[in-house]
Amino acid sequence: MKTSHKILAVLSLALLLSGCTPTTSESTSTNSVPTTSETTTSKNSSSDVVSSEESIVSSSEENTSSKLHLGFEDETLGDITETKTVGDFKLIGTSAKPLTIAESQATVDETVYTKGIKTNGSSSTTKDSEYRVIEFTTTGAGTVKIVAKSGNAEDATRTITILNKNKGVTEDTKAVPVDPTVLEFTLHSEGTFLIASSNGIWYFDIEVNYIDGTGDKNWMPPIETSNENNLIASEIGSRTLETNTPVGIYTILAGEGKDHNVVIDGNNKTCNNIKFTHRIKLGGIGSRDERCIKFSVTEPKVVSIYAMSSSSSADRAAVLVKLGATAEEDTVIETVTCLGSGLSCFTIELTTAGDYVFYGTEGGVNVYGIYVEAL
Repeated sequence: MKTSHKILAVLSLALLLSGCTPTTSESTSTNSVPTTSETTTSKNSSSDVVSSEESIVSSSEENTSSKLHLGFEDETLGDITETKTVGDFKLIGTSAKPLTIAESQATVDETVYTKGIKTNGSSSTTKDSEYRVIEFTTTGAGTVKIVAKSGNAEDATRTITILNKNKGVTEDTKAVPVDPTVLEFTLHSEGTFLIASSNGIWYFDIEVNYIDGTGDKNWMPPIETSNENNLIASEIGSRTLETNTPVGIYTILAGEGKDHNVVIDGNNKTCNNIKFTHRIKLGGIGSRDERCIKFSVTEPKVVSIYAMSSSSSADRAAVLVKLGATAEEDTVIETVTCLGSGLSCFTIELTTAGDYVFYGTEGGVNVYGIYVEAL
């Protein structure tokens, strides 16, 4: 009897324990805050992982590396007298200003080139009048590597410029040695670009590398001058000025609206043995407030202005004016005739300190340089 009671007691205890343990487990599983929190975290963590993966994929897609390449080994010899598309590039020439694919030997880093393209002279990047240029487009910032040499074995001063057509600004410029060399240029943002030369140059290979979606779309090249008293278009480089822009002691005044922008672009001219590669196109009849160049002197000086008419078929008058307190008090110091046939230099004495402006009175004039010097 006692043994039976013991057995029953053990069985009862076993049953009690057996029934109690699942209840406690369910209670803990259902009501335990830490477990619920871990589940939420797990779900959130899973969601975060998916989101992160999607972000990486999206980022990867948005920042794809791309390469454009242009070689000439397989191209047909001869002049390019109109726009020719070769892969991702456009070779732009005219019958009067062609690009020429020709045989030429060059070796760089053990790579041998037997053909290249020569520019035959300076390029034009002027809208609707482009020639001797190579065009390409990117969707991000990057670099351009060009294997090139000067077209003259004794002239290492010739340059290659990369122009951003969208902004009308120079992205980068490099001097070209007489021996074949790899030159690397920087692209600061996406855009359509022109490869232009200051004179005859050989290109043997062009490689563009960029990352989609990168770069600063608002980037503009800084304006640096060798002398604050000299305004030299060549030093400013190609760009479109939509607002008044200070350069040393000068300010280039642009008017409101696209039609009143002041454009600086490539154009080669020589006067008094000074070679200019760019011009400031004031764009129309100016005034004391727009389409003019303003500068100040604190004592008597002499100013030399290099300018010509923007029309090759029409000479145009321009004036140097000393500003008064109002337009009615302005004084015309000198009236000059800017020729359409070539660049002229006008040297004018400034007998008093003050603010001066130069602009065209009969239409647009192009200014290549202004030098203010001691009397």
